[in-house]
Amino acid sequence: MRVEEFKLSTLAALEKINLDPVFDYSQADGEARKIIAQTFNNENQGKELSVVLSNIKQSAQLIYEKSGVFDHGIQDEELSTSKVGTNAIDFCKALIHFVREQLEDLERQEIFIPIALKWHVGVAVFILDSSNDGNSIIVLEPSDSQWDDLLTEYLDQEWKEWGAAEYSNKDDFMDEFDWTDAEVNCRDAWQAEEINKIIKDLKT
Repeated sequence: MRVEEFKLSTLAALEKINLDPVFDYSQADGEARKIIAQTFNNENQGKELSVVLSNIKQSAQLIYEKSGVFDHGIQDEELSTSKVGTNAIDFCKALIHFVREQLEDLERQEIFIPIALKWHVGVAVFILDSSNDGNSIIVLEPSDSQWDDLLTEYLDQEWKEWGAAEYSNKDDFMDEFDWTDAEVNCRDAWQAEEINKIIKDLKT
């Protein structure tokens, strides 16, 4: 998908409902991950991104926070900013360039720094290197039927592992089942799998 199309469709929709994507940089080279972790620290929390990343050209006031509007459950090698909305791609570009500058590798562009945007439920991988001019992005969202299949598979697994031992029948188990927890687990597993597939393809 073209970046501009992605901004006008997916990111615009996310911004409209006030839901910020999570930035996942776990697939970046080790040195790049180290620099990002050192940069986005407690000391820089609450600062404008233009202060944290001096090279960002932001069209709105963006603040770095450890979580966005909602509690994303941010994990290691993930970032979230408040109200980043359609500026997400600008942030990705600035972050990639910032890391390359720190590594003094901007000209060669040999450092692999993919940034994955994650939301409920979807994933997009943005990468700016010699094989990508920054105008396209890989976007994936499961269809309704795929999502239903993921939940059903997760439910069946939970039933076999512990539900059958605690409930006399599956209907009672399903009535008491924590569907929010199921959705989070399915989302995280699906996103991780899809990101790994995309990165593997990009590296070959």
